[in-house]
Amino acid sequence: MGLAERASFDFTSTTLKSFALFRRVFRSLLHSYHLGGTLSSPFQFQNNLN
Repeated sequence: MGLAERASFDFTSTTLKSFALFRRVFRSLLHSYHLGGTLSSPFQFQNNLN
């Protein structure tokens, strides 16, 4: 595997990982929103991630 290929592969896997994380956070936010939870409290948001 060449250096350019490796860099491209790393970039792709990093993008996929961050996209998966974003989706998880987004779904968590959406879930708490549907439950009528308020997003004004950062502590509650922190609890949703755990």
